[in-house]
Amino acid sequence: MSELITLTISAVALQVTGVTLAAAASVLTGLIAGRMSAQGRRVLEELTGNLPTTLDSIGPAKPSAATAPLGSHSLSVGEARLVTELASVASLAVGDTRRLQEVLQARPIEQWAGIIRQEHQQVFRQTLTDAISRACRKLEFGTIHPAGDQLVAEDRKGRAIAVQIGEDGKVRAEILGIADGSCHAQLDRFLRTLAEEGVQIAKVNDRRWTGGAPNTNAGRRWAAQKGARLRATQAGNATDRRVKATKNPARIRR
Repeated sequence: MSELITLTISAVALQVTGVTLAAAASVLTGLIAGRMSAQGRRVLEELTGNLPTTLDSIGPAKPSAATAPLGSHSLSVGEARLVTELASVASLAVGDTRRLQEVLQARPIEQWAGIIRQEHQQVFRQTLTDAISRACRKLEFGTIHPAGDQLVAEDRKGRAIAVQIGEDGKVRAEILGIADGSCHAQLDRFLRTLAEEGVQIAKVNDRRWTGGAPNTNAGRRWAAQKGARLRATQAGNATDRRVKATKNPARIRR
């Protein structure tokens, strides 16, 4: 038996593990000199001046903000669009600020917003993956197999929690390998433990029983690997039985 749930994650509270992340605004400071006009710099500073330099939670990146010109300022259409784009990503959390500064300095300023958004998405997925891994270990699903946007956690009884993580905050998780009908209770415990690990769930989009068939790529990968291990074990046992059944050749004594 198995059960599948689809969640929308609004944020992961970093204070659960004492981690803080820098906001992109802290990276942009000092990098824009010579990249835009003095008026453009002043407008960007006005839009981002009240943003914190560090964040204690991280959520999925929002779609790019509208790029309409800022009518109250004497900026060209192109520069107004650039200022709006940079302001829209200034509040996003980023990881290695020194490396990000080096990347931005080497690229045209028109690409900065996309680079920051991509950095944020990678950090969000890793942060969420870490929180899910901690939750699984608390539930004694201690063997963790992360692979990109997928994660599979197994326990000693051969049961698994398979998770598919989307950069937009969508998470699909399923309980697999449970034959006693306790998958619903196990999934409830998983949700409670996620909350303990700082994962803030905006809503449950879908939850349903699946009858044992994996419904995520992570679940199908786990099922295929488990089947391969089972076939290898059966083949090994068959070989052992044949070896044990072989009689020693008869010897003629004088």
